[in-house]
Amino acid sequence: MTTGCDGYNSGCVIQNPYNLAMDYGPAAHDLTNIFSGSFVVPLPFGVGKRFNTSSKIVNYIIGNWQVNAILSLNNGPRYDVTTDNSISNIQNFSGVELANLVGNPRQSTAAYPLDKVHPINPAAFANPAAGTFGDMGRNSLRADWGRNLDLSLFRAFPVSESKRFEFRAEAFNATNTPVMGTPDNNLLDGPGFFGVVSSTANVERQLQLALKFYF
Repeated sequence: MTTGCDGYNSGCVIQNPYNLAMDYGPAAHDLTNIFSGSFVVPLPFGVGKRFNTSSKIVNYIIGNWQVNAILSLNNGPRYDVTTDNSISNIQNFSGVELANLVGNPRQSTAAYPLDKVHPINPAAFANPAAGTFGDMGRNSLRADWGRNLDLSLFRAFPVSESKRFEFRAEAFNATNTPVMGTPDNNLLDGPGFFGVVSSTANVERQLQLALKFYF
C-alpha cells in the first residue's frame, strides 16, 4: 500500500496534496499472488537407467535426455482511470484526477460487450463535477493475469568423464499464450481508445537451439 507514489524513481501522482489519505491505496507494482514452479526431469532411458536395453546403439540414442519447465503465474498489474487534472481547480498540474465510478467496470452490456481487447465498460466511468475529486479507488483495477510456460529439452553427448556436449532446444512462452496489456486508462481519449488494449504484456513464442561444451 502506498500514498500516491509507487516506488523508487517512479514519480508521485497525488490527486489532493491537502489530503494525502485520499490517495492511499494499492501500489501499482502490487502483485498479491505470485506462483513460480519448475522441474528438471532426466528421462529414465539408457545405460544405468530404469529402461536399459541390451543394444549399445539404442541406449546411446535414447539415453542422456532431460526435460525442464518453468511455470509463472500472477494476478496481473494494477491500474486506475484518470481524466483532466484541472477539474479539481487546485492548480495541481503535476498531479492526477481520478474518474468517478458510476457503474460496474466489469459488467458487459449490449452497448459495451467485454472481451480481451475491451476488458472494462467505458460507461462505468464519468468526469467528476468541477471543483471535486474522482471517487474511484487508486489502482483499484487489474489488467490481464500473467501466465507463462517455458519448456526445454536437453541431450548430453559424453566425450569423457569430465567433458561433454549438450544440445538444447528451448521454447519460451511455449503455449504462445498472449497476456493482454493494460487498457488505455485516460477518460479523455474517448470512444475507440479509452478502455481498449492495444498491446500485449508478453512476447509471442520464441524458439532457441543451442550447443554447449562442458569441460
